[in-house]
Amino acid sequence: MAEFVPSTIIQTPDFLGLAQQRQDQMKKEKAATYNYIKDYKQTGENYLEGFIPAVQSQWNQVEQAMSGVASDDNVGTRRALDNAYANYSRVAGTAKQLTESYHTNTSAFRSDPAGFGVSFDEYDLTSQAYRFTPQTPNSLLAMSDYVLPKRKDFEINDPVTTARQFYNDLGDRIKNEFTNPTTGQINIGAAENAVRDLLDSRMNDPYSENVLKATVWGGIDSGLLGQEKQIRNEQQFQFIVQQPEDKKERFLGRYNEAVVNEFLSLVPRETKPTSEAGKTIESYESVRGYKVPSLLIYGAKKPSASDVTAFPIPESDIIETSNKYDGAKDAQGRAKELKEDIVEVMVDGDGEILVKVQGAFKDKTGKSLPPGVMAIVGNLPGVDADANRDVYTTIRPAKPGEIAKIKSNPGLLSLLEKATQGKMPLAVDVVDPLNVSGQNSVPSSSGNPLNLNLPTP
Repeated sequence: MAEFVPSTIIQTPDFLGLAQQRQDQMKKEKAATYNYIKDYKQTGENYLEGFIPAVQSQWNQVEQAMSGVASDDNVGTRRALDNAYANYSRVAGTAKQLTESYHTNTSAFRSDPAGFGVSFDEYDLTSQAYRFTPQTPNSLLAMSDYVLPKRKDFEINDPVTTARQFYNDLGDRIKNEFTNPTTGQINIGAAENAVRDLLDSRMNDPYSENVLKATVWGGIDSGLLGQEKQIRNEQQFQFIVQQPEDKKERFLGRYNEAVVNEFLSLVPRETKPTSEAGKTIESYESVRGYKVPSLLIYGAKKPSASDVTAFPIPESDIIETSNKYDGAKDAQGRAKELKEDIVEVMVDGDGEILVKVQGAFKDKTGKSLPPGVMAIVGNLPGVDADANRDVYTTIRPAKPGEIAKIKSNPGLLSLLEKATQGKMPLAVDVVDPLNVSGQNSVPSSSGNPLNLNLPTP
């Protein structure tokens, strides 16, 4: 008989259920991956134009890492995403901070340019370069804030101020040592030597503050900072003081010469005379002379003494003198010394000194000459007498004693020297060439400025 085998139920796997479970699991994993990835967001900031390439390149790295996580979500890909995003955040954060700092500083400069130590051109150049120069992530992270230096006033030696100070320091020496008390003229060479000695004494230490400030001025004046004429910041200051020694010596020399020139411009070439002689000379400054091509000198038969420069003697200083003339003799035949006044002084082309005199036909004692003697003197060549034979005028060579009297008067001596040197200021009035109407001189005319009776040659 056959053996009985009990029947069993064979359960097969629920492949449909398993598939569903797997799908559900994958959905959960994808959802988890999505939820993980979606937390890594790109910041929406407005960066400077030059910063955008660096920030964008870092975000591209984040997107690549996100794709890696999305395709294979594991510890390694997630770590890569974390690192990429950390780098992006660091670059983007730096870009944001630098952008904000840039806008703050540029706005401050535009509101108050004078408060900063840069010119507008320098600001424009540096701000544009900072803003538009493309950056890499590494170069961006290495950048500093765009900071404009605040204005800092550096004290430098101004030649004008220094020259005025030196002028005050040397004022007594200029007045008492360098000025001629008679003429009032100042010895400019001596004044220049004095100010150079003073400069040397103050600039003998190359490390002194005076030398440093003077050197900086010389550097600026020589164009080392371009068009800038002042120090605006520490960088400019250091740029000058760190120049080679030979250049700094030239800068200092430039400053010294500027001081000397400015000092000399303050020194008058002459002052009012302080001595009595000087005051007398000054009182003669208004006297003007005139030129006489030729004239008749007493005793000559025809005009002589060419190229004569004549000038009057002020009435208050007319010189008393006397002279003997041919025919002016008493009854005993003795020559009479006629009393005269020197009213003009003349210098001819040979340097001989002549005098124009006026007399009253009286001897030295004041007695009138006999009429016959008057007639003889009045008719002498070169002697001009009035119709009544009261006064005569003539021109003759000055005698040594008369020259001594002329030179004893500082004012007349100064005029005599000017006439001899050809420096006499001349009058332009033909009718009154001496411009001394009312003084003790004979009126002149264009044809005969001395009003003499000139014989026909």
